[in-house]
Amino acid sequence: MNSNVSNKSDKNDSEWEEKFMKQFENLTEDDLIRGKTPEGVEQLCFELCQKYMSNYPRWQKYGNRIENLNIYRITGGLTNQLYYVGLKEKDGTSPEDEITIKIHQVKYFKEDKDWRHDDHHRMTDMIIAIVVSERKIGPKLYGVQPTALIQAYYENEQLRPKHQKNPKLLKRLAERLAQINSLDVPINKDCNYLLNIMETYILENYDRFDFENLSKKLDISFMLENNFLTEIKLMIDFLRNRPDCPTVFCHNDFRGSNMLVINQGEEIVLCDFEYSWYGKRGTDIATFMLEWNRELFDFKDFDLPDDEIIENFIKLYIEAMNQLDPGYASKEENSVERILNETKIGHLSAYLFFIAFLMNQRESFIESIPYNLENQAVSSYAQ
Repeated sequence: MNSNVSNKSDKNDSEWEEKFMKQFENLTEDDLIRGKTPEGVEQLCFELCQKYMSNYPRWQKYGNRIENLNIYRITGGLTNQLYYVGLKEKDGTSPEDEITIKIHQVKYFKEDKDWRHDDHHRMTDMIIAIVVSERKIGPKLYGVQPTALIQAYYENEQLRPKHQKNPKLLKRLAERLAQINSLDVPINKDCNYLLNIMETYILENYDRFDFENLSKKLDISFMLENNFLTEIKLMIDFLRNRPDCPTVFCHNDFRGSNMLVINQGEEIVLCDFEYSWYGKRGTDIATFMLEWNRELFDFKDFDLPDDEIIENFIKLYIEAMNQLDPGYASKEENSVERILNETKIGHLSAYLFFIAFLMNQRESFIESIPYNLENQAVSSYAQ
């Protein structure tokens, strides 16, 4: 290719990427609150409290009328909306005076093509929520049903770069991950479950994007010079055929937004286990490391940090696993080098997750950023 043409194409690619990323620069957490608050949600929250909190004396005394409650939406939601419900008459010593109610919407990643049928997926979510609550890994549960979870409320900060610099918190996070990966959860243990869904989403949406014509229209060189489907299939085959990577229970969305730092920075509670499933060890470490030293909307690149940083966290993880399973650290398959390699493989899986997510998008998830099919196609391949 002529060097002038190549330079022009590279410049065009860079301009598209810069334009796409610039949309996220000034976002705040409030921009992630998606969708309207349903009518009658206050009454629904009140009824759920009557159903699941009525055995607590203070709820019996003060929670028997809706006007005695503070109810407001906290966040939500691609797949959920989260509401705060608290007694107006708080004594400051009873943690159950304040709760959250997570109201389920349709799951985004699932194997069914019929979006109306969500029950058995939510059954899996309920099982996982109960297990992580009992192990004190996730939020305490007061009630569970297919349409909602009634959980403890925690004053918290989401885990961000300032917390990553705290050795005590980093050690605690490694312990939490070790607890998750050690769980024996009574659900389908197909380690390729999410991978199969991602493959389906990408292949089904390929024609919808019409990549070939779109590449020509936008003159995007990396889409013209590479075969999208061939690269995706190679990546999927590689990820699927890794028998040397142990299968463990994974969070699959192990990001700072799902890590609640509580008790003045002394403890971590994990949340949002909707995508949790069995998968390859290293997946969650890779997802966490992709956010290393990044604030919430820092999307400039998706590279892992230096090996030294990853290895430091892996050592903490191995130490925590050895506490749960004595002798774990002495096995060759649990060495720092092996888990580092698995983390880099998990990095590919994280890329694939983002690609599938973007390609399956059919509407704007952030109100201030209108949905644009061309942007979705370019950003999907740019990953």
